[in-house]
Amino acid sequence: MKDLLTAINPSARKFYNDGIFDVTKVKLSHIKKQPAKAPINWETVYLLVPLETKQAKTLIVDKYLGLVTVKASPETLIKQELSDKKLLQVPRIVRTIANYLGISEYVPHVYRNLLLSPLKAARKNGHHPWLSLNQVATYELTDEPDKLLLHFKGCETPVRIPASFNFYQQRCRDAIKVQRFEKKYFKQIKTALMKVSSDTMTQSELNRTNSKLERFITFYHEQIVITIMFGPNATKADIDKNRRFIAEQAKAIMQ
Repeated sequence: MKDLLTAINPSARKFYNDGIFDVTKVKLSHIKKQPAKAPINWETVYLLVPLETKQAKTLIVDKYLGLVTVKASPETLIKQELSDKKLLQVPRIVRTIANYLGISEYVPHVYRNLLLSPLKAARKNGHHPWLSLNQVATYELTDEPDKLLLHFKGCETPVRIPASFNFYQQRCRDAIKVQRFEKKYFKQIKTALMKVSSDTMTQSELNRTNSKLERFITFYHEQIVITIMFGPNATKADIDKNRRFIAEQAKAIMQ
């Protein structure tokens, strides 16, 4: 949909007089009544915006459908719609990959060329808006340092999101970092299964990938041991004090 504001009720147009669709202003009552819902096409999703109503918890901003509301929260949508589509979308694996890459918060969900990243939770219900980074064509700075104006591919309506330029750039870097790691991960698995590494990688590249993969697998099993020993709230002091024991237990699990 080139003009997102055509899906806004006439009575609510006053909130968008500047011609900008503002994520922080939108409410369920602003949106026109919709026809029966079609399945989500993640390749055309621009944004998932949390709503504060029982009737609908998420507003999907879509390239072709415009503004569509659904009952599930953004996080539930991602879990339900994407979890069965990729090998590495298991919650523990997603979090472990992020931690391994130094990403401790705002963990992105990556599926092939789809780069979904959470923004800061601006709603009282604590749900995060989710942005499809690969759908962003350009962006503009605004007079408000904590807001950014996005222009999506195939959309004439600019969208204002609650994010600073630095925050947005960091989300892009994190998503790309995860995407690159997963591509290497799958390339290594494919190479191992096909047993034709010379056709896809040089020996030195294979050795480097093997080394990185082994470090990640060790890291992953160490995280399991830490969770079992200390629960989800393990402190750095707990880990440092028991690092040798953790390494030994992780090694035992891997054997």
